[in-house]
Amino acid sequence: MKTYSADEIIGKTLYIKSGTRNIRRSASTSGEVVRKVSKGMSAGVVYSWLNQPDGLWWRLDTPVNNPEWIKHETGAFDLELLKYQGAKTKEEKFREEQNANKTTGEKIVDILKKGGKVIAFLGVGVLAYKYFNNKQKQ
Repeated sequence: MKTYSADEIIGKTLYIKSGTRNIRRSASTSGEVVRKVSKGMSAGVVYSWLNQPDGLWWRLDTPVNNPEWIKHETGAFDLELLKYQGAKTKEEKFREEQNANKTTGEKIVDILKKGGKVIAFLGVGVLAYKYFNNKQKQ
């Protein structure tokens, strides 16, 4: 499952993946519902987030004095569309950090390992071709 840091979502547009979600005036399930958004619709651009006792709430970028909030629920938002907007999962960021900390020698070894697999795969293909080609001639 893809896991994003809440800070990674700021500035990204949330799109509804399933069902209908309430946009509220405050970060509370008792807050006034100002609008509803359904599957495929944009909830808005995330301005910030707030961790409440009942879970995480996203504050949407709206004009001053008109805050809008949507509660985070697992499966509610389209994570693929976050990726297209440049959001990176925690796992992707961790791998990037690991790669950035590698020495030049380690990077060269990684390239050779990947290249070695390709060469081995091509070699097996050539051998299989020769084998079957010789069988057909007999």
